[in-house]
Amino acid sequence: MKPQKFALILICIFVCMLTISELPVKAAQDASRSTLPRIIQVSAGKGHALAVGTDGTLWAWGDNSAGQLGDGTFISRSAPVQVGGGTEWASVAAGDHLSVAIRKDGSLWMWGTNQAQTRSGLDQAITNQKIPLRYGMATDWVKASAGEGGAAVLRKNGTIKVFGLNVMPGEVDDSVDLNNDKDWSDVSMGSHCLMALKKNGSLWVKGGCIPNGRTVELSRVGNDHDWDRIAASYYSVVRKKDGSVWTLRGDFDTGKLRLEQVTEVTNAVSISGDFVSVIVSTDGSVWKWDTGYDRYEKIQGDAEMIDADDSYGFGVALSRDGVPWTWGNNEWGQRGSGENDTWYEPQAVEARYRYNVRSDFFAYTLQDDGSIWINDLRNAQEKRFGTDTDWASIVAGRNAMYALKKDGSLWSYQESDASISGSAALLLKPFMAGTAWQSVQVSSLGYAVGLQRNGSLWAWGSDAWGLILKGYETAQSPPLQLSKDHDWQSFSVNLDHILAVKKDGTLWGRGDNRRGQLGLPSARKQTDTFTRIDKSSSWVQVQTGEATSIGIQKDGTLWQWGEGFGGKYKTGSMSLLTPDKDWTKAWASSNRFFAQKKDGSLWAWGDNNFGQLGISSAESRSVPTQVIDKGPWVDLYPESYYTIGIKQDGTVWTWGNSSTIMNHGVNVQEMQLAPIQTEVHYRVPEPSWTVSFLPFSVKDTSASVQTQANMHVTVMKGYEYITNGMSDASGLFRFNLPKIRDGVYSAQVMDANERLVAQTYYYVGDTTPPKYPRVIVPKAGSRAVTGSVEPRCTVKIMRSTGVYQGQADAKGNFIVKVPPLIAGEELSIWAIDAVGNRSGLYSFKVAKVSDDKNLVRFQPA
Repeated sequence: MKPQKFALILICIFVCMLTISELPVKAAQDASRSTLPRIIQVSAGKGHALAVGTDGTLWAWGDNSAGQLGDGTFISRSAPVQVGGGTEWASVAAGDHLSVAIRKDGSLWMWGTNQAQTRSGLDQAITNQKIPLRYGMATDWVKASAGEGGAAVLRKNGTIKVFGLNVMPGEVDDSVDLNNDKDWSDVSMGSHCLMALKKNGSLWVKGGCIPNGRTVELSRVGNDHDWDRIAASYYSVVRKKDGSVWTLRGDFDTGKLRLEQVTEVTNAVSISGDFVSVIVSTDGSVWKWDTGYDRYEKIQGDAEMIDADDSYGFGVALSRDGVPWTWGNNEWGQRGSGENDTWYEPQAVEARYRYNVRSDFFAYTLQDDGSIWINDLRNAQEKRFGTDTDWASIVAGRNAMYALKKDGSLWSYQESDASISGSAALLLKPFMAGTAWQSVQVSSLGYAVGLQRNGSLWAWGSDAWGLILKGYETAQSPPLQLSKDHDWQSFSVNLDHILAVKKDGTLWGRGDNRRGQLGLPSARKQTDTFTRIDKSSSWVQVQTGEATSIGIQKDGTLWQWGEGFGGKYKTGSMSLLTPDKDWTKAWASSNRFFAQKKDGSLWAWGDNNFGQLGISSAESRSVPTQVIDKGPWVDLYPESYYTIGIKQDGTVWTWGNSSTIMNHGVNVQEMQLAPIQTEVHYRVPEPSWTVSFLPFSVKDTSASVQTQANMHVTVMKGYEYITNGMSDASGLFRFNLPKIRDGVYSAQVMDANERLVAQTYYYVGDTTPPKYPRVIVPKAGSRAVTGSVEPRCTVKIMRSTGVYQGQADAKGNFIVKVPPLIAGEELSIWAIDAVGNRSGLYSFKVAKVSDDKNLVRFQPA
C-alpha cells in the first residue's frame, strides 16, 4: 500500500476515535429483504440521488465515480444501496459529485468530491471520499444545500457556512460564514447561485441566479418580508407564505433583479432545483421549467407528490405514500430502476428482488418482503405460504421445499400435502422443532442433508440407491444423524455421496466411491460411514460433482480427484489442479466446475456441449479456463444446461442453453457461449465480516489476528501503527509485537475495495488510561499551555492550526508550546502514557487577557 494512502487511512481511524463515533460502514443486506423503507426526503444531484427513510436510514443510487454514494466503493448503482448501517440520518443534499447530510444529533457529514475543493475540519480536501466524513465537532447544523456551486449549510445560531466555490467567478473558499451575519433562516445552493432568507423574511442572492445574467455580490431582492422557501438555480424561484411562487428575473445591462409571479402554479407545497427549478403544486402535480418554451410544463404522472428535486436532465420526486419516483437521464443508473433505460415520465423506485427455486412441477419464490409463494408450472396458479415474513433462504428437491428462517428454524412443504387450488391456506410445517440449522442441500436423488448450528450433520428423505440412507430406498426416512460428531463446518452432496469438512480442516467422505469421487483408494467402492479422505488438515471448502470432486486448501491451492467428465479427463488420485495459490471459492454441477480467484475472476472446466462454461466456445476443458467476462463475480448457480452468474454490482448474467430458466427469473432462449446480461438485478448481500485476536500475553513476541481469507489487516496499539498486510487463505494474519507490549491493540479489516468492514480490540497488560490532564486556563496571546498529568505522559493539544504536544516530567508537570492563542478559541487536550494508553479528550476555551483566571485549574469531573 502506498504511504500516502495508508496515511489517509490512519487519519480516518484517528478522526473516528476523536469524535467518539464510528465511521459508517455499509450494513450487510439480505438478498431477499432489500425493499426501500418509507422515504421522507429526496435530493437529486448531477448524476446521483439521495433519500432518507422514516427509520433514519440513508439510501443512494446513480453515479459513484467520486464516491458520492458513500457506500465505500466507486461502483455506480442503478438501484438504491444503503449508506452505512446507521438509523440516525435526518436530511441530505446531493450536489455535483458531492453529498452532504445532517444527522439527528445535528452533526454535519460530507462525502464524494466537491469540485470546488471543499475542505473538512482536519484540513483534508473532500476528494473521492467513499464514506461519510464528519465536518468538525459542532452539533447545531439544521439544513444543508448542495449544487454545482458547492455547498452551504445553516446553523441554529443563524449563520450560514459556505463551502467550495463561493458562487462568484474565481473565488474559492475552504469554508466561510456568509457575510458574517447571524440572522439567516434558510439557504439554497444552485449551479452558480446562492439564495438565502433572513429571519425577517427578506430575500438575498449571490452569484449567477438568472439565465444569461451577470453575477452579483450578496444583495437583497425587493422589499417584501413574507418569503418562506427558496430554490437557487439558473432559473431561481421563491415562495411566499401564501403559497404563491415567483421567479427571479433580471436586466443584463443594469444587473438589476426583479421578481415575476409564476402563473402555471398558483399554490405550491415545494420548490427545488439546481440547473432548472421544479415546483410541486398543492394538488400533487409536478411542474418543471422548460428552457425551450420559457415556461413551466407539467410532468405527466399518476402519483400525487409532496416534494421534488431536479438536476441536469434528471429528477426525483416523493409521493404521499413515501415512495421515490424518478424521471429523465439514466446513464449512471440515477433513476434507481435497476436498469439503464431512460423515462421521461416518473417511475417508482422499488428495490424489489426475488429468489426462486424449482422442483419437478412447482416454482417457489422468496420475495423481497420476506414472504414465500408457490407457483404451479402446469397451470400458472400461484399462492402464498402463511403470513410470516422472516424467511432467510429456500431450497427445493424433486417433490419438497425447505425454508430456513432467520432464527435458524427449518420448515418444510411436501408437494403431496395439499393442492394449491382452493381457498385453504398453505402452511409450512416445522421440521425438527427446537433445532437451529445452518444450511440444507437436496440431492438429485431426492434426499436432503442439513448442517445444524451445533455442528451436527443430518439426512432424511428417500435415497433410491440406499448408499446414504440405507433401508430407505422407497420409504421416507426420518431425520438421521450421519455421525456422532458435532464439529462439521461445511459439506457438499451430489447423487449418492457426501463430502464434508470439519472445523479442524480435515476432509471426510461417505457414500459411493466407484469412480473415485470421494478420493479414497479405488479398492474402496463405497462406505456407509464417514471416512477420513487424506492426512491434510488444511481444507477450507469442497465441492462434488457426479463423478469428480474438487477442494480448496488454506494456502489457496485447488485440488481435484475422481473420474473426470464423461470419462475423458481422468485425474486418478487426488492431485493439484494448477500451481496457482489464489483460489477462494468453488461451485459444482454434475459434470463441470467453476472456481474464483482473489481478483474476482471466474474460471471453468468440464463438459461444455451447450456453452455452459462461458468461454466463447462449446469445447470442453480439462483444466480451469477463464470465463470471458472478468467480473468481478460474487455468486454462481451452475445447472445442467446453463449457468447464471451474479456480479459484484448485482447484475445477473447467463450463458449456456435452456428453453426456460426458472430458478432465478431469467430466460435463455438459445445457446450462449459467453455471459450475457439479463434485465434482472439482485442486491448482492454483504459478507458477515469477522475479526478477532488469538489470545496472547506480554511475554509473547508475536501474535495473530483471525479474519476471512485474503483480507487487508491493519494492527495498531492505541494510536501507534504496528503493521499491516494480507491474511492468508485460512484468514490468519501474524505479526510481531512491539517492545512495550502493554496496551489496547486494535485490528481493522478492509476488503478489496479498501473499505473498512470490521474491527476489534484486545487488552493486554497495563490498559489503564491516564486521568484527564489538569490545565491552567491560558490567556489570549499565550504561547504555551501548562498543567499537570500522570508523570512521563505525552500531552497533546489540538486547535484549528494543528496538533501540538509536550512531555510531562517526573512530577507530572507539562508545557505544550503553541502559536499565540486567541481569546475564546476552543482547544482540545488529551494525554498518552508510556505504554500508549490514552486519556479522555475534553475541550476548554482561551481566556481574555482581562480575565483573572491564571490560578484556575480546569479538569472534567
